[in-house]
This record gives sequence, C-alpha cells and structure tokens, in this order.
Amino acid sequence: MTRPGDSIVIFIARLALAVLFLWGGVMKLMGYAGFVGYLQGRGVPFVQIAAP
Repeated sequence: MTRPGDSIVIFIARLALAVLFLWGGVMKLMGYAGFVGYLQGRGVPFVQIAAP
C-alpha cells in the first residue's frame, strides 16, 4: 500500500515529465525548418519523411 502523500508526489512527477516532453515537441514544431536543417546536417536519410 502506498501512502496518500506518495500518490501526490508521483502525480506531480508525471505532470512534470509530461510538460517536459510536450515543451520539446512544441519547440520542434515551432522551429520545424531548423529541425529539418539539423537532421540534414546529421546526415539523416529521407529527412522530409523522418522529421514528422
């Protein structure tokens, strides 16, 4: 059994991780051309397919 406080801490940690990943995704969408350029610079094949 978990204590009530543990559930709150786990919930807050999950929210923090969700915000972190969503923020990264939004930044990639906002700077899509830069992201594609970064992938091209790294030599990723089929960038227009791989980027999305």
